[in-house]
Amino acid sequence: MAERRTSYGKITMLRIFAPHPARCWQCLDGTWSHHFPRSGTAISADGWRDGWQVDMEVPGCWDPDVGRLLEWRGQGVARRSFVTERTGPAILRFGGVGHTATVFVDGRHVAVHHDGHTAFEAVVPHLTAGDHEVLVHVDSGFGAVSGLNIPNDYFVYGGLIRPVELHLPRRVPWLQRVDVNVTPRAGGGWSVEAIARLANPEDAAVSVDLAVRLCGVEARAAVRVAPGGSDERLSFHLPASVASWSPAAPVLHWLDATLADASGVYDGWRDRIGLREIRCDGERLLLNGEPVFLRGFNRHEDHGEHGGALPVRAMRRDIELIRQLNANAVRTSHYPNDERFLDLCDEAGVLVWEENHARGQGLDQMRHPAFRRQALDSAQEMVEQHRNHPSIILWGVMNECDSEAPEGRDMYAEQFAAIRARDLTRPTTYASCRQGNDICQDLPDVCGWNIYPQWYHGGDPAAELNGLLERYRAPIGHKPVIVSEVGAGAIPGLRDPLRRSKWSEDGQAEILGRQLDGLLWHPRICGVFIWQFCDVRVDLGWYNINRPGGINDKGLVDRWRRPKLAYATVAERFARHRDRIERE
Repeated sequence: MAERRTSYGKITMLRIFAPHPARCWQCLDGTWSHHFPRSGTAISADGWRDGWQVDMEVPGCWDPDVGRLLEWRGQGVARRSFVTERTGPAILRFGGVGHTATVFVDGRHVAVHHDGHTAFEAVVPHLTAGDHEVLVHVDSGFGAVSGLNIPNDYFVYGGLIRPVELHLPRRVPWLQRVDVNVTPRAGGGWSVEAIARLANPEDAAVSVDLAVRLCGVEARAAVRVAPGGSDERLSFHLPASVASWSPAAPVLHWLDATLADASGVYDGWRDRIGLREIRCDGERLLLNGEPVFLRGFNRHEDHGEHGGALPVRAMRRDIELIRQLNANAVRTSHYPNDERFLDLCDEAGVLVWEENHARGQGLDQMRHPAFRRQALDSAQEMVEQHRNHPSIILWGVMNECDSEAPEGRDMYAEQFAAIRARDLTRPTTYASCRQGNDICQDLPDVCGWNIYPQWYHGGDPAAELNGLLERYRAPIGHKPVIVSEVGAGAIPGLRDPLRRSKWSEDGQAEILGRQLDGLLWHPRICGVFIWQFCDVRVDLGWYNINRPGGINDKGLVDRWRRPKLAYATVAERFARHRDRIERE
């Protein structure tokens, strides 16, 4: 259940279910005190009392469409108190803080994290019972601290944009999470490898009993957890009779892991697992051995009411609209998504291309002292945190970054290697706009190309695609190819049915119809992702020059999810393609 009510009011969670049923935890969402500098953009973590103060809801964004913080880029301090009833280790979990977060508990520095689109933990090994204060120094500014947060064709919101939880493990060690690798067996059924991530902040090793259960099969081991923690692997098989996961039948199974000592079970972890295989087969993508064609949308986490802090009900509505458009896939442009959205995709059978946060950097920006490390961290954290989601079928990196230069190639290669070191069960990809000069097309398992025929330039969509296929014939060989972006813009409500002029809803519908007619039926590709699902706010600057009203308006719906004319056009084209594929 994504939301529930208790005597403390409305409670949200980092997932749409509770992953730690055996553990005491508190939701720290709600009203936080926020402090901002009276002048300039800087405020120190110990100087918040000198700033001006405003109460804001968490999850939430600093920078709404109106008010004193409109277009705010800089630092702030978010603060709240909490109470614990017992002494022991404590874990603060942040779903996402935009964009750089430094965390203090009772004045003590406990964590720092870059990138607002992946979760992180702040561990306090020993927290006494009683009253405490958590203070988060947040920096949403552009500059030296972050190599990822730059003025962009979307708006990077500041603040605590995803839920915050306090976990109180009963004792050490505790279960951080359990990662699962599922592969089909040659004779039928599934091989399962469960990797339990155990944390032990103490100075001495601790012995415990570990158990993992999935689909009625249990594996156990007595393990000794060294100081600092350990990864424990358990392997077992599932019979062919266990239902698999697919878009048509997205069956999910509960995985339960427990830790026990002489006193019994004291910690646990739950997750939902889907049994499925995704792999490349020449020019095709195969899902459970069958070819799959991706009819998808690029989707930003942006909303006219909620900014970048979408509640679960808004996420559910997005998935409903995407399904009504007869799509089967989403690309998380251009960053790892809120894990609750991925939970909903698991349930709905929506396929996901998820990518790290690094969009459109030129070589000068990629030479930022922090960029390489932070982009790599974003890719690694994405895989480590989200790998159990069966809906995710592609790992992507660095959208439209400089893939023409040797330095850029080194970074693409490094990130693909890091992903493959963590997960070999999914293909890798990236989306390129460097038509003709890209030197990285040999690196991913699946090639993605962003093209905008008849919007940014004239030309026939199929002819443009054919030209790229010919140009890259040697490096791509027989790899699968996806059109990762194609689209056109429309100012909501602007109608021009006679001329179908640029920026009109009529013009957008006509262009998208021609684009899809030329691409959906192309025999060489296995997917088309429309740019984009919803209109999004952009950072002002050069993007405002060709973004009317400071909005990237290529959405099929506006920021409040009101459909444009092209909504029906795309739904019809996608339905026709789906029906023909099913007949074949």
